[in-house]
Amino acid sequence: EYVAFSSFAADEVDISLEPGPRPTVEALRVAAAEFVNSSVHPSKALLPNIVFFHAESTFDPNLAFRLYAPLELPLWSKRSETRALSPVRVNIIGGGSWITEFEVITGVDSRIFGYQGFYTHYYIAPKVKNSFAEYLVRKGYKTAAFYPVEGSFYNAEKAFKSYGFKEFIDGRALGLPEDWGNLIDRDIIKAVIERGAFKVSDPFFYFIGTSENHGPHPCRSFDSEQQFLTRFAAEVSFEENCQLNEYLRRAISTSDAFELVLKQLKQIERQTGRPFVLLIYGDHQPWSFTGGIYSIPGGTAAEEGFKNFSGVRTDANGNQTFFHLLASDKTVLRGGFTKPPPVSLLPTVVSAFVATSHDDLYLPMNFIAYASCGSDIRASGCELYAELARSARHSLLNEPASVALPMADARSQGLSRNLR
Repeated sequence: EYVAFSSFAADEVDISLEPGPRPTVEALRVAAAEFVNSSVHPSKALLPNIVFFHAESTFDPNLAFRLYAPLELPLWSKRSETRALSPVRVNIIGGGSWITEFEVITGVDSRIFGYQGFYTHYYIAPKVKNSFAEYLVRKGYKTAAFYPVEGSFYNAEKAFKSYGFKEFIDGRALGLPEDWGNLIDRDIIKAVIERGAFKVSDPFFYFIGTSENHGPHPCRSFDSEQQFLTRFAAEVSFEENCQLNEYLRRAISTSDAFELVLKQLKQIERQTGRPFVLLIYGDHQPWSFTGGIYSIPGGTAAEEGFKNFSGVRTDANGNQTFFHLLASDKTVLRGGFTKPPPVSLLPTVVSAFVATSHDDLYLPMNFIAYASCGSDIRASGCELYAELARSARHSLLNEPASVALPMADARSQGLSRNLR
């Protein structure tokens, strides 16, 4: 159905690049300075290795649910290398991983493309001229994507290459099981390591996908409550608590996989002096815990037969997962985030570790979007949405310009003053 609708949408609607004002250079610099402490990457310093760790269907249950006792995993717990750890807003619920993949690789909110934005890998990808991967290629990075399933799945291999990844290594090439239900995140990372991914001398940017917590989460591994790692802080059925613990059992494997990647990056730094940046993020909450609700173009649908966990949820909604940014350099970022940032802001944040100046950041307009609109540029109070959407489309679908284009309207000119 996804491919069929994508083909229909491609024939019906064109992506327009309507003219109009965009942020000034000064406004971009002022917005960036609120978040980025250092404006210049030292010219003689080694560029850091960068890894985006895509944690499939992963969220922090300590934030989403009222639990009897918290479960701390390295995946979502602060450590000495942590530079930012926060809830993050994603634009999908229950499924649709490719949306978050697109947004974290391009820094662009998929919704600005309307219905076509739900089918990014099929329809938007071939039109992309600029992305975070391309930004790093221009700086001399080796780029590669390691995907846990077959590259033919929903045009993934072609899409990632359109996004600027020079290599795409799928599950077949990694020797992983063809049955998605048999994929283990620890084993995915071990296969990436065995392939020699971390034995290169040039700086690299890797996208590494995982898969183990893909829904559903039927109760199979626990026979009694005594075996549970934790449980809900409310009277619920054994099945519901068991489902939570099935999720946590798999999350432990994901956390172990994350630590394997971190170990490789730290080892390279010890041996060569090259620093690192490691970004882990959850792409969406699995439909196992959203009552069977999942994203479709323009909204959501629901699948029957899933438990309803609304009675044990906190105020955190279904669009919230988490991100964890670890890096060698602790001087780059300023403070934290007062609201969950959108996942599209993350590549802009990471670019601060390699940028030579505020002007060299990747899509610094994302800082303006966050400062002005918070977690969601489509929220009713975001008066700059039209300008932000226009600027994002232009940045993504055109060759990168050396400087930002001027924004003529008075409201946007005033933004620079307001951000001071």
